[in-house]
Amino acid sequence: MMYQASEGHKKFLDQLEEQLASRFSEQQVKEIISFSSFYYASASLDDLAEYRPDDLYGATVSTWHFVQKYKRNEPKIRVYNPDFEQDGWQSTHTVVEVLQNDMPFLVDSVTAALNQRGINVHLVIHPVLYVERDDKGKHKCFHSTPKRGKQKGQAESFMHFEVDEQGDPDILADIEREIHHVLEDVRAAVTDWKPILGQVDKIVEKLRKSPPKLEKAEIDEGVALLEWMADNHFTFLGFREY
Repeated sequence: MMYQASEGHKKFLDQLEEQLASRFSEQQVKEIISFSSFYYASASLDDLAEYRPDDLYGATVSTWHFVQKYKRNEPKIRVYNPDFEQDGWQSTHTVVEVLQNDMPFLVDSVTAALNQRGINVHLVIHPVLYVERDDKGKHKCFHSTPKRGKQKGQAESFMHFEVDEQGDPDILADIEREIHHVLEDVRAAVTDWKPILGQVDKIVEKLRKSPPKLEKAEIDEGVALLEWMADNHFTFLGFREY
């Protein structure tokens, strides 16, 4: 099922389908358009208009091939300078693509890692794809965004960044390694997040039932701070007890 496209996005998808029809089978066209309807759903039409038609076509097909296979719990990362002969499209930017189990903080963390290297991000396309895969991780079909908790497929976060062009292959490899490290840190933080919140709850309960020998106002202030932090006002990255 495709998202309810705006008139502009629908026209864009119709034009893309015409290009695909001359080069792919009817079933493949259906699959690529299904993917594209989710992939481009949140993309700005102004951003898409910056592409030459052949480059947009090539970028779509290249990305579709990239998401065809994915082993869950292991980030899939590609950092490259698109070349028309090799990739079917070209760009004045370096492209960073990441396929990863969906979780909080992904886009901000990758963007921060790029910015820390002095690399400007010019474009971000970030759909959450609900994908059904076989036992080997091969794509079977895409599902629409779940409603009322009725989710089909696994939620996968796909991130497409276009950044300042990096010509040195060693720098491209360094960026890929750094993003792997960043995603490992994000996974650790997200995995530990709820257990840490549980520890906060235990500390609050202990302060209330068995408070230390401090002024009541000081204890109340400490409890209020912890409860405020736990109410989505703070990102807990770790817990240590002395």
